[in-house]
Amino acid sequence: MSENSGKQPEQKQEKGVEPLSKIDQSKKLEDGKGCGSAKKPSSHAAKLTPGVIAAYGIGIAFLAIFLWLTIISKLTVEKSDKSPDANVAVATSNSLTAQPGNSKPADTPFARGGTLQSKDEGVPPPGMVWIPGGAFGMGSPDGEGAADEHPQHEVKVNGFYMDKFEVTRAEYERVMGQNPTHFKDCPNCPAENVAWISANEYCKKVGKRLPTEAEWEYAARAGTRTKYYWGNEMDSSYAWYDKNSNQRTHPVAQKRPNRFGLADMSGNVWEWCADWYESTYYQKNVLDNPKGPDTGQYRVMRGGSWGYGSYSLRCACRNWGYPASRSYFVGFRCVR
Repeated sequence: MSENSGKQPEQKQEKGVEPLSKIDQSKKLEDGKGCGSAKKPSSHAAKLTPGVIAAYGIGIAFLAIFLWLTIISKLTVEKSDKSPDANVAVATSNSLTAQPGNSKPADTPFARGGTLQSKDEGVPPPGMVWIPGGAFGMGSPDGEGAADEHPQHEVKVNGFYMDKFEVTRAEYERVMGQNPTHFKDCPNCPAENVAWISANEYCKKVGKRLPTEAEWEYAARAGTRTKYYWGNEMDSSYAWYDKNSNQRTHPVAQKRPNRFGLADMSGNVWEWCADWYESTYYQKNVLDNPKGPDTGQYRVMRGGSWGYGSYSLRCACRNWGYPASRSYFVGFRCVR
């Protein structure tokens, strides 16, 4: 069978990798509802009596006063923003607060959904993005997601660099000297069919490491608190998944990135994380830079893939696999 036939490639399901139906059928997103039909304008025109004309005149006078006050208010705000002591509004994990200082402007990608802590450390290494440290709500809120995504809890992570893109087949072959991928015809597609052990070795060889699960979700959310890093409704312009992938991987960076500039954090391939997987780990409520259990049987995977449904693309969705297992649904990216 041709790899470009568009059909699902036949492959024995790897242990530790959930079958497509398990995640796809666990939750269905409701279709978005429109704004409703617009009201038609009345067919009865107002008569221009003296009373109506007087009312219009009074309304115009009030509108002029309102516009004048708005302009004065805007000029006052702009003046205060130029003051060296101006406060910069940043978001905590619960609400917007004002904090003193000018280390980061308020219009950074981290303008909501977490607390900004660390500054940019200069020019990032080639192909990487600086992720400023901070706090965020890890996991899913009550009534949403799977059991292992609960409880949602506050987590703090230090700043780090992350690859903009998933490691490609060409990059992997150049460093490791081999091409294990199933889709061998696409050098710029993610390197898939790579075991956790091999992904970990690759990152070490290039002076990096695999991200912790907390770092991965923090970077994926990029300051948001919604199901996906673009909102609460599925938007196929951000991710390759089972409804638009033609049942295969695609070159990296073809979909819209998140607010940190990271591409394919949802879809294309699942991404290995450094942590051991434990379904009840969130109940331990580890606050600072959690690194997962000390030992385990499976390693964490995040982000969903080309063969999975939209439910798996949520920022909080967790999956797992044996460290030595390989699948054409799974790839990785590195951090430093």
